[in-house]
Amino acid sequence: MSPPAKTAEQKDFNRRIFAGEKVTSFETQRLTKDGRLLDVWLTATKLIDESGKVIGISATERDITERKRKEAELKASEARYRTLVENASDQIFMVNEELKFMAMNSAALSLLRKKLDEVLGKPVAEVFPKEISANNIANLEKVFKTGKGFTLDEELSFGGQRVFVNSSLSPVKNNEGKTVAALGVVRDITERKRKDLELKKKISDLEIFYKSAMDREDRILELKAKVEELKKIIDTKV
Repeated sequence: MSPPAKTAEQKDFNRRIFAGEKVTSFETQRLTKDGRLLDVWLTATKLIDESGKVIGISATERDITERKRKEAELKASEARYRTLVENASDQIFMVNEELKFMAMNSAALSLLRKKLDEVLGKPVAEVFPKEISANNIANLEKVFKTGKGFTLDEELSFGGQRVFVNSSLSPVKNNEGKTVAALGVVRDITERKRKDLELKKKISDLEIFYKSAMDREDRILELKAKVEELKKIIDTKV
């Protein structure tokens, strides 16, 4: 199959060049002989006569189909990632080297009771409550200093409410291996902690009960021994 007729884009492109505009390239599509549609990057060079008048156009085309495919895949991947992060129940955020927020998902915004425009570009010290910001800053600075991530369990206070969280901080590095951002994932483990404490209390109660039961058993055995001893005394007197 032969290439399609000039598209409206091409016609407009040619018109603008002949009108003297500095337009040199644009994206379009070409149909191959075997019926495949290719994305191409068209670059034009003006053909000028001795008087400086544009008398024609010399065009070259570069196949950018694979590049466009990869760009589409990257966009789709980024969209899936954003959806995953946005719908996660964990609090997720990212800060740059200046410890200013680059991103934050809905779960984190809800916990902090803030809107996205109140967070982006703002320092950690201004966004997090005062009672936890100093500790968070120290942990984030550790990531930038060492270039390594770590995980820790923390007890935090939000508006007087006691909350236990598991915080995971990871470095985000560029092609040269430099840490340019820190990614934080915070999971609320308050319910898990509550159950752990309940379990520990039950174990403690069982240990106390067992010790008490053993003490009673010892006293019963001691009492039986004394009764047997008294019986022997009585038998000898009879």
